[in-house]
Amino acid sequence: MMIVSDVTYSEVLGFDWNYSLYLPEDFAQRSYPILYLLHGAFGHHNDYVYHANLNEMVNHLMQKKLLPPMIIAMPDGFNSYYVDVGSLKMESAIIQSFIPYIENTYGIHVSKEERFIAGLSMGGYGASRFALTYPKLFSRAYLFSPAVWVEPNTHCAVRAKFHLFTQGRKPFCQELWQKYHPLSLFASYQKSASPVHFYVESGAQDEIVAVHDVNFFVQQLKRVAHVSYQVDDGSGHSWDFWRGATQRMFLDIGQVLQKEAEA
Repeated sequence: MMIVSDVTYSEVLGFDWNYSLYLPEDFAQRSYPILYLLHGAFGHHNDYVYHANLNEMVNHLMQKKLLPPMIIAMPDGFNSYYVDVGSLKMESAIIQSFIPYIENTYGIHVSKEERFIAGLSMGGYGASRFALTYPKLFSRAYLFSPAVWVEPNTHCAVRAKFHLFTQGRKPFCQELWQKYHPLSLFASYQKSASPVHFYVESGAQDEIVAVHDVNFFVQQLKRVAHVSYQVDDGSGHSWDFWRGATQRMFLDIGQVLQKEAEA
């Protein structure tokens, strides 16, 4: 098993785009399940490799037969919140450029049941939007400390630094934030009649995305989707928490794929 870092040109973005992959040794011989793994703000495509020891973690779980071989794709999401706001059309780039490129290049031919999406913080926000907007693509979405504030406070980077959700002279527009918020996607998700299972974890001591914001989001999400939710006592907005959450995600994916194989 190996980690590969490479670039692909995206016509949507208009530039070469960095990404990393976890690949089984014989990936060219058969199709494997695929996980799209999204990093958080101020991060990059190698975050899980460096901070979660992804290669060692996945190799260990596969050796223990707790996770079948699979491909893990990690694009560079910049500080985009994975949306089409301003000139950086990241949502369109992921759907129109990245996913087709990865699956065509690496011979991935899977149904929804073998395609997963996950992310932490900004990446959790993005993963929730992708799953709700494109539910026919993904069977499960894993959200770790998802940045789903109802109203970001003045210290949040999305409000104070990124200038994504701007309108006119407003450096941050709450109405625009609400327009793109995952909560706004519930109606179209229900109409799709293609259910996604959401798995959400948050830290009780998170000072960046307070647990009450995640609680509210989960309560609303449960009205339209199946949600597994866990709040970890003593955990904050850090890799100490996300490493464990990442491993629990892989254990869950392993169980899902095992059931799929036995069906």
